[in-house]
Amino acid sequence: MDYKPIGGIERCSLSAANAVDQSIVEVTLAEDCSEYTQTIDGSKRAMVVQHTLTLVAPTECAERWFDPDFLELVLYDGVVATLSLNSNARITTPTLRLQSLTSTTSKSVEQQPTTTLVLSNQTTTLNRPDYE
Repeated sequence: MDYKPIGGIERCSLSAANAVDQSIVEVTLAEDCSEYTQTIDGSKRAMVVQHTLTLVAPTECAERWFDPDFLELVLYDGVVATLSLNSNARITTPTLRLQSLTSTTSKSVEQQPTTTLVLSNQTTTLNRPDYE
């Protein structure tokens, strides 16, 4: 049976919000674990879009996420993510900031230790994927 990619993030390049054309961090992602979500909240009679990017990488590949300069950047200035999806679509996010960074040792020998970086922000704009 042939595998037909439907969704999921294949690659993610993070750039400083003030220098979007220069990628600063790109790590190898764990397969079928990362996602980008947009949630529209209209409860206050105004459209607010919550953007959340969850990146999961094998811990050995996520070393750059723990760099103090990178953490300061994502905490204060923010980054823009350029996502390449398995469906051949591309998404460029608005400026996102650090929500959390979690590293786990896994529960068993069969599991790979992973690190999860969660970036988020609220805007009034909904992103649409560009299909190549």
